[in-house]
Amino acid sequence: MIYDTRERQHWYDNFLRFHEDLLNIQVKNMQHLIAVISFRNLNKIDLDSRIQNGGQIITSGEILIDEKDLEHIFDSILPVLRRYSQNKKALSAFEDFYDKRKISLTEMIENVVTRDITKWNEMSQRYSIPENFLIGIGEYIAMPYLELCSEYFNKRLKNGSWLRPSCPICGSSPSMALLQEDLNERILWCHLCDTEWRFSDKVCPFCENQDLSSIKHIFPPVNSPHRIDACDKCGYFLKIIDDQLITKYPKFVIENLRTIKLEQIAINKGYKPFHFMDKNALS
Repeated sequence: MIYDTRERQHWYDNFLRFHEDLLNIQVKNMQHLIAVISFRNLNKIDLDSRIQNGGQIITSGEILIDEKDLEHIFDSILPVLRRYSQNKKALSAFEDFYDKRKISLTEMIENVVTRDITKWNEMSQRYSIPENFLIGIGEYIAMPYLELCSEYFNKRLKNGSWLRPSCPICGSSPSMALLQEDLNERILWCHLCDTEWRFSDKVCPFCENQDLSSIKHIFPPVNSPHRIDACDKCGYFLKIIDDQLITKYPKFVIENLRTIKLEQIAINKGYKPFHFMDKNALS
């Protein structure tokens, strides 16, 4: 048991170091993209129409970043991946295809925003690299660009016109939420583009279940503003921050990392975090 505990702590420490190193690099990547991309071209998007029709703002047609700048991002995060990756074989295979210019980073970022399961399956078979590994690389590459897109549209989304369970910028499902019980709502947060948006606190954001008796609350073993809301209908969970138990507005990217152990409690109880590759299970 001691050995198991030490192993878990070692994994947790590496997990935090990996994301800390990655975050520092991605800040520099965002600065690079600001210098090379004209985000004013996003003004061509009919924002009001997309919001009214419930469509995400950034689709494959709004990928303004070119292959060489995606390569810049990948080259910058590669040393971190080499240091911490638990699948060295997959990373080595990916590097080999990348060095030979046989893999398109543009295709990967398009797959990220479309969340097309079939395309990820095809890419996995084409390169004999696991889907989850390719998706992880694709998301790391896409994050700086999508976060800048989020910042660009953030002010125009503050009016609360988007009340859907998925991210208005990239269409992803939320990873965390801030509970504002006095307003009967939650501020949902997207880990992929750092977007925040309002949604009901009485509805599961994954299957839109409204039966509150089937939503279970899971609390950590120590006093904390964090908890898990787990849905018995779909089996997915959302990490929650209670705004009545904090003194300042949270930085979601930090809170998301701080609560990784809380996730494990929910997983041990049979629930799981939502991922778009599971979406067929809800249809």
